[in-house]
Amino acid sequence: MCIDVAELGESGLIANCAIQPVRSSSARNQRTQKEEDTQMRSLNDSSAVEISSGRAQTVLFAVGDYVAGALIGAATAAAVRATIYPELDMVMAMLIGMAVGMVVHLVVGLLLTPVVGAFHVMIPGSLIGMYGGMFFAMRDTMQQHAGSLAHAVAIGAVFGLVVTAAVQAYDWVLRSGTTLED
Repeated sequence: MCIDVAELGESGLIANCAIQPVRSSSARNQRTQKEEDTQMRSLNDSSAVEISSGRAQTVLFAVGDYVAGALIGAATAAAVRATIYPELDMVMAMLIGMAVGMVVHLVVGLLLTPVVGAFHVMIPGSLIGMYGGMFFAMRDTMQQHAGSLAHAVAIGAVFGLVVTAAVQAYDWVLRSGTTLED
């Protein structure tokens, strides 16, 4: 026998079916019981798919956050490398690098916001663009031999990953409610 039970879940009203054992020896009741068991199994299977797809979506968004950070860092490093030359004054190079990094962050961030989400792209992206632009410009003016573009892009991507991880950790601490005293 199936008793309908309604629950209020995260996505609205969810109807579940609670099965109670039927104590009857007739063939008709046994057939009905088997059909209800089959329906309950299919309900459980579909909810398992929903749960696993929710976890998969969470993992994909987390990976997307890091990909976005690495992409912004790599693009910032490439743009700064194309803009800054070694003979430029370091302070001017850092200011120009910061401006270039902010423009790159805005362009790439606005393109990725619909895919990953505004918070997860724009907050780490602003830090990557501003500070990365300054750091990469300072590095390019301090080195005698600048090195390859691929090396600069790889360092930019790693910088983007590190900043994204730091912002994710900070967000986790804020959401968990823990303090430094705990």
